[in-house]
This record gives sequence, structure tokens and C-alpha cells, in this order.
Amino acid sequence: YTSECIFKHMNADTLIMKNNIFVNNVKFALYIQDTSHVVSDYNLFYSENDSIAYIGVTGGNPDPGYSLLKFSAYRDTTGWDSHGLNDNPNFKNASVDPGSADFSLQSGSPAIDKGDSLGFDRDFEGSVVPSGSAPDMGAYEYQQPGSWITTLQPGNESGKDTYIEAYYKERNFGESTSIKVRAQLPSGEDAYSTRGLIFFDSLKYYVPKNSLLSAKLIFTAVSYTSNSDDILRIHPLMRLWTEGDKDNAPGIANWDSASTASVNGGAADSAWTNAGGDFDDSEYIERLIHQSGYGGGDTIIFDVTQLVAGIIDSGWVDYGWLIKYRTDDDGVNNSLWLYSSDAETPSYRPKLVLEYLSPYLYKPYDAQLRALSDSSFEISAKDTSISRKGFFVYRKGGALLDTVLAPGDGNEFTFFDTIFGYNPNIPDSFKVATFDSSFFERIMDGFLLAHTLSKKPQIAVIDTTDTTMHIIRCEDGNPSNVLYALYDIHTGLYVDSSGISHSEIFWSTQSSFDDTIGLPFITPNTEFKLIPYALNNDSVITGGDTTIIWSWSQIPDVISVFPHSKDSVLVKIGPKSNPAYTFFAIEDSVSGLFVDFAAHTLRSAGITPDSTWAWATYSEWGEAEGYYIVVEPNTTYVFRAYAKEGIVRDP
Repeated sequence: YTSECIFKHMNADTLIMKNNIFVNNVKFALYIQDTSHVVSDYNLFYSENDSIAYIGVTGGNPDPGYSLLKFSAYRDTTGWDSHGLNDNPNFKNASVDPGSADFSLQSGSPAIDKGDSLGFDRDFEGSVVPSGSAPDMGAYEYQQPGSWITTLQPGNESGKDTYIEAYYKERNFGESTSIKVRAQLPSGEDAYSTRGLIFFDSLKYYVPKNSLLSAKLIFTAVSYTSNSDDILRIHPLMRLWTEGDKDNAPGIANWDSASTASVNGGAADSAWTNAGGDFDDSEYIERLIHQSGYGGGDTIIFDVTQLVAGIIDSGWVDYGWLIKYRTDDDGVNNSLWLYSSDAETPSYRPKLVLEYLSPYLYKPYDAQLRALSDSSFEISAKDTSISRKGFFVYRKGGALLDTVLAPGDGNEFTFFDTIFGYNPNIPDSFKVATFDSSFFERIMDGFLLAHTLSKKPQIAVIDTTDTTMHIIRCEDGNPSNVLYALYDIHTGLYVDSSGISHSEIFWSTQSSFDDTIGLPFITPNTEFKLIPYALNNDSVITGGDTTIIWSWSQIPDVISVFPHSKDSVLVKIGPKSNPAYTFFAIEDSVSGLFVDFAAHTLRSAGITPDSTWAWATYSEWGEAEGYYIVVEPNTTYVFRAYAKEGIVRDP
């Protein structure tokens, strides 16, 4: 889409191009210099200027004004694409943005059912091909809504069934016309127990992942002998096994082994972990077999939807199923005979009937991933599918992290999900799928990547003067690739390691314990933020919490001190470079008492100085006009400057 496909194609074998879609290519769709070994058909071309191809150009780069063919001329000149189309394919979202593009087909697309059969049974997303009467053009098969029924039977090249016995442990009955299943007794496995094994070829390739499914396993009974109501169970097998090749003769799968050396190319026997077959005891389907019995030709039906869905949707490895029979009637010879795939009457052979409805579940869109803290992400996505019942959230690698329910009413729905349990500045990625009421899903393309936030820096020491700042950062749990920036709140600029201000973010890396940042020429009494940032491919993508730092105030100037009366002086000060919000106070160095700003006199001992009486700004101290205070004879006074952030800070 919007790109170009160039084939110089000299001295090559035949190139076959089929079932492709070329849309709005910037200059042309195809540039083919040598046409003698090219076969092109069943392709769709669409361009707003209707020009698609250079054919047979012998040198140089293709030029938009030279031998550029429209579709009809292209087909007449080459004889190619007699089944090709020149039409808008109607993609769901034909965007050049890979994050939002969706090149699957909408209902009514001319590309549906217009491709050629190329031997593929799955499309780019794993959906069944074909879904309709023929494959579609393009990478994504449109999943036709509707009800479909597929019947599978063992007995072909890959399908198989047999039964194995505890008494005749070495035997395999792969070509027997029936499968014998004899009961396990309440007291334990009986010496005459038998079990059936059955496998249906390529089961997972017959049903689209986004379908509503019903699966029925149908047996026909040969005979049934029982004095009680018994239970028949179907379990997933957990190991590959092979059917024997002779009736009632030593074969491959038997009571003790899934295969034997004598028929396995001389390889060692592959023993079952548990005699009688390795099966999943936590997943099974069961039904009651009534003692009234089954005669020849009676059907026994199992609803195996749960087992089939596990293979199609949950990725269970398909080794087939084990048929196991147990009775509560101890000491009796209860047994069930079922027709096998080798039965002479085809209608008696076991069948797996798959009936499915495939309402199309659209991919989620507008997916976003945000770091919330140094240990969590938030992921969100939207969907409007009427059959959607919720969303699955997967971590990269396929682990299902969460399930979020949704109304599935066709209205736009946005879900938000928070994922916890990470270290700071850790990259991870996630994907989202919608699912319907039967938990069939439609996976979104690609993963969303983000870093968790960096941790708030911990400041051990701020050693400053009125023009420099030395920040000693203690270990804060951030990894070595975290960068730090110093932001001057007063000026809105970033300060580099030389104390020079920048409008753009300036980064300083701190990778070891107790790193020190030395910053000269810092504005006095200024509030700074120390900001950590995560880094991914040299671009900042998330910002963490911040640590507030204040630089020292500068020592103020005492411009002059004049006698004001016999017991007072007039003080004139200069603020130096301190900002206007800097507070100043005057202290008696002998007694340690502070001047009460409003009363112009020292306060009594034991009263802690605070901003309500001891502190005032430069303008409140009279600026150039000065301020008088009552003094004691021959006493030194200290004029102090303090930074202020809501309360008086340390000098």
C-alpha cells in the first residue's frame, strides 16, 4: 500500500505472483524488466490515477512519464491477470499508519472469493482459507458469517483409532472393526481393562478462531453388557502414539507403550508414563451409559465442544483422545463395543461433527499503553463489534494477563485495565483481543511497547553555596539507563552540568551509587525539580515523579547602618541576586534573639522565629529607604536571608 514492487528478474526461474493486492502505489505497482519468466494472475490493482505498471523497461530507473500502463493496457500487453481486478478492495482501514492500518476486507469487497487456490489453509492471522467458495485476494481471508457443518472421520492417512488392553499388554488392535472399552472397577484398575484411542486429522484447521462452536463425537454401538449404570469419559491424550497395522497382532501403541522398537525403526520403546495411556485427568467429557444397554446400530453422542475449543483456541497439542469406562458394579464384566474407523459399514464409523457460526469479531482499535507508576501500566482499547463480549490482555510471549468484560451491544466501548508488578523503567509490551460469548477471539496486530516510570530520585545531600549546588543522589532503585534533568521552576529552563540554562531538556546520566552533580552559577533561592526519565531508543517516552530542591539564598548586602536615635539604628540592605520572594531576618549574635519585624525590637528569649513576626521581604524591609531597629550598645547583629516554600527553610 503506497509502496512499489520492482522486479529486475534476470536469469531467474519462473516468478509466480497471485492473490496480491496493490493499492494507491506512489508511482506504480509493478516495474518488471524481464517478462519472459513471469506468471501473474488473480491480483487486484487499484490506483486513483489508474496507472499501475512499467513492463519491459530495459534500463535506468522507472520514470512516471515512460511506458506507464493503465490496467487495461497492462493486461492487453502482457496477457497477465485475466482473472485480475481493477477495483477498490475496501480495506477496513487503509491507513499508511502501521499502528492503525487494517488491511482485512470489509463485507462486499470485490476481492472476496476471487483468489486462486494456492495450497494454503490459513491466512496471515491463522483464519481458515477458504472461508467462502474460493480464497480471497490479499493477506486476510474475510470470515463469512453463517453456519457451517464439517464432519471428520478417522481412518485416512493421518486419522487413526485403536484399543489397548491391560491383559494383552503387548497387543494393538488398530485394524479391528470395533473398539472395546471395558470398565475400571471402583476398587481400582481391573486386569481386563481396555481403553480406546482415537485421533481426527488436522482438527484445529477446520474451525475459524472467532466462531461459535458446537462439537459432537458420535459413536455407533456394536453391543453393550452391563448390570449397572456406568460412566464413559473422553480425555485429551498427552503423548504421540501410532496405530498398529494388523488386527489382533503386536503393534505400536499398547498398554505399556505409545510405540515399540519393533515397528519404530529400531528406536527405543516410548513408554507411557502411566500404563494404559497418558491423559489429562483434569479435562474430560463424560456421560452416563444406562444398563438397559445398546444394541447394534444405536448411537452414543458426546458433546466435546470443550475439548475441541481447547485445541483451537487455547493451543492444546492435539494427540487425540482416550476413551475410558468405569463402573460402580465391582466384580462384573461390564464392557462396551463401539464400531471403529475400519467398520465395513461407513455410516457406523465414528464421526466428529463440527458446527460453527462465525460472526466477525473486529479487531480492537485505538489501543494505548501508558505507564502509571514505577510498577504499573494502563492499557486501553476500543471496539464496536456487536458480538464482542469482552477483551483479553496478553503479555508479549502469549501469557494471558487479564480478562475485561464488555456489553457487546454494538456501541463503541472503551476498556481500561491496569497491570501491576513491575520494576522501575522496565520495558514491556502487550496486545489486546476481543472475544465473544464462547471466548473465541480476534487478535490485534502487533504489540504496544512502553517503559514503567522511573522512581523518584532520593537526595542524600545538597551541599550548596549562593552560586553553586552539589547534589549527592543516594541509590533510588532506578537502572543505569535512567536519565535525570534539573528544571528551574523560576525560569522554566533546564540547567546543564555547567549551570547554563536551556529551553530544551538537558540530560545528565547518573548510573552509580552516590553520584554527584556539581552545578555552578545557580540562581540563589530558586526551586528546582530533579526529574528522572526512562529512555528507549534514545528518545524519552515516560517521566517519573520529581524531587524538589532549593538552592541557597545569597548573603545579602548591608549597604549602610546609621544611628537613628540613642538606642536605634537605620539599616539599609541590598537583596543581591535573591528573588523577590526571599525572606530576611535580623538576629542578635550575643543573645540569639530575633528582631520582631512589626515592633522593631528584639523578642523575648525562648520564642522561635517564624514568618509571622521575624521575617520580611526586601521590599518590607524598606528597600533603599531602610528600616530602623532598637539595639543594645556595642552589639553585633547578623542579617540573615532565608529561602521560603510555604514555611521558612533552613538558611
